[in-house]
Amino acid sequence: MSQTGQNRLAGFLKTLTEAALVFEAAFLALSLIFYTFTVFGEGELLSAWPVHFGGEGPFSTSLTITPPIQTGNLTAHTGELSFTSTGAAYYLLKMADIIIPFGLAIWITFTLRALFASLKKHGPFLPENPPRIRKTALLLLTLFPYSIVRCWAYHTYIANHLSVPDYTIADPAYLLSASEANTLWLDMSFNFEALLAGIILLVVAEVFRTGVVIKTDNEAIV
Repeated sequence: MSQTGQNRLAGFLKTLTEAALVFEAAFLALSLIFYTFTVFGEGELLSAWPVHFGGEGPFSTSLTITPPIQTGNLTAHTGELSFTSTGAAYYLLKMADIIIPFGLAIWITFTLRALFASLKKHGPFLPENPPRIRKTALLLLTLFPYSIVRCWAYHTYIANHLSVPDYTIADPAYLLSASEANTLWLDMSFNFEALLAGIILLVVAEVFRTGVVIKTDNEAIV
């Protein structure tokens, strides 16, 4: 790609991240306003968590394949547990669910904006660029332990405060019990996508760092 093409691409990505920053900030503000009015008003904060049903579950249905080659039985073993609650613990959980993901997203987007602005103005191999890429990678990697803590917090809250008629809510540590009938197993919603993206960006940061070193050495020789 020519230098002009690289500058245009970097400029487009910079504009895109600026628009994303505006959108994220506006969505965060609206979410906080909705949260405030809901907590201090008459509304309800709805939560949902993916679940797996042990045994046949209540969603067993007959399925006829078209064209009619065979007839089988389709059993759904997954669903979503929707609930609302009140109290300081629940409100704190919902507040964290708003602040932490949006805060990290805005931080990541702001860092990417600085990176793309630098790429447009000075090119890729500037000493400031590898740390920016590494910072973005570390912020993405932070989403993975956050998802683990979030999963633990929701599982603990659901297990201690909710009950489902005719079903036993199973702790994920006892996964084998999920095969039993009338068992509700809470899904483990870990953010492996952020983990993978962060690892890839760490590799990209190292490539950029090597490029900066090579460029610096070449300039010193010349």
